[in-house]
Amino acid sequence: MRLHFPPRWNRPRWIALALLAALALPTANATPQLHAGAGAIGGLGTGDIGAGCTTYGAPASVQAFFGSGYGLALPGGGVAACGYSGGWTQQLVASGTAASTASVGPVILGNPGFAGFYTGSADASAQFTALRAGARGAYSAGLPGGQTALSDASGAAWFTDNLTLSSPLVVPFSAGFVGYRFEFSGSLAATGTPMPYYFGEALAQLAFQHEGGPIYGIAQAYTRRGELGTATSVGHPLPGWTGAVGSVSGGGFVDTLDILLPFPIVFGQPWELTLGLAARAYGESAAEFLSTARFVGLDVFDAQGNRITDFTLTSASGTDYLAPVPEPASAVLLLAGIGLAGAMVRRKRDRDQH
Repeated sequence: MRLHFPPRWNRPRWIALALLAALALPTANATPQLHAGAGAIGGLGTGDIGAGCTTYGAPASVQAFFGSGYGLALPGGGVAACGYSGGWTQQLVASGTAASTASVGPVILGNPGFAGFYTGSADASAQFTALRAGARGAYSAGLPGGQTALSDASGAAWFTDNLTLSSPLVVPFSAGFVGYRFEFSGSLAATGTPMPYYFGEALAQLAFQHEGGPIYGIAQAYTRRGELGTATSVGHPLPGWTGAVGSVSGGGFVDTLDILLPFPIVFGQPWELTLGLAARAYGESAAEFLSTARFVGLDVFDAQGNRITDFTLTSASGTDYLAPVPEPASAVLLLAGIGLAGAMVRRKRDRDQH
């Protein structure tokens, strides 16, 4: 049986410091929010260095939470001004569903008669009980014909909510700890034989943030043309996923206590959770995470590390996050290595935007 609280976590000094951290937590006061963004961009571009048309970056909202590698490449000088077609759209709502869609093409990727065309699309939707994101693209009548050609699509969905725990077994406003459980499923594809300018790369990430702390990329999936597709958490394969050359697909549950220390909370005091899903398809590829990603469970402990099973979780959005969810037998993560937790903190590394 897995120990949620290994013996070394019960060291008096660690417990004392964690309790101080929990009691010092500010009361969450952010309004519940749902975000959905989608974008697709294609074309040869002008290549105007002075106008910022050869420098690219992800949409600011995506880069801030997921890192630049999960957002499509937008030229610094502007999409239309730099000779591209398409763009990025985003919706923010406080309840219900946030949804965004985008498409581009067919748009030529170079000189007529020599270069091919690109068609791409993306969509995303966010509810407090389900996050969905997908992106896909295809070439026709040839391939990109220049170094400044773009053929990119991405979608992202995320929510922020305030959660509060109470239990008849715990004195109100005393410290405690929690671990999260999430669901993550979908597929990536970038099939075909690698060749120059035949771009094909697909990736997805599930990320979360507890009470304004570090952002953790809790699960990632990746493939590119000619390479074995993978689905991992801290470099460990995720159960329930199957990888092949140019593809990976599957799904299951991710338990943060398998790879991270529990997070401090105060019973009766709200704290903030942000959960997000991003998917990107560069070139001729597809990232389809439209089934669902969601928050499905919570492990609760008192200040001494004793498991609490009699508790009530409420949310500012009114969402019942702990409604029963079917669990496939292969979906439980049994990852080792608590010391690897630091490696999971999402690094804001810039992926080559081609």
